[in-house]
Amino acid sequence: MTPYGPVAIYLLVAFIAALLFCTLPGLMGRKKPNPVKSEAYECGVEPTSDVAGRFPVRFYLIAMLFVVFDVEAAS
Repeated sequence: MTPYGPVAIYLLVAFIAALLFCTLPGLMGRKKPNPVKSEAYECGVEPTSDVAGRFPVRFYLIAMLFVVFDVEAAS
């Protein structure tokens, strides 16, 4: 066996495990759709509207500036 044989076996086992971990829950889970389960849940408060609306561009600009200056403050 070549020196890369154990690495290949390890990668194969890791790939199969990842594939199983991603597919088995969907196959084994309960499939009973319910309108109550599809509702948005926010800390026990009943939703008042369907959609919160669009955020203004200014919101995103302020968020990006916060991230930039927060990184500057951390370093």
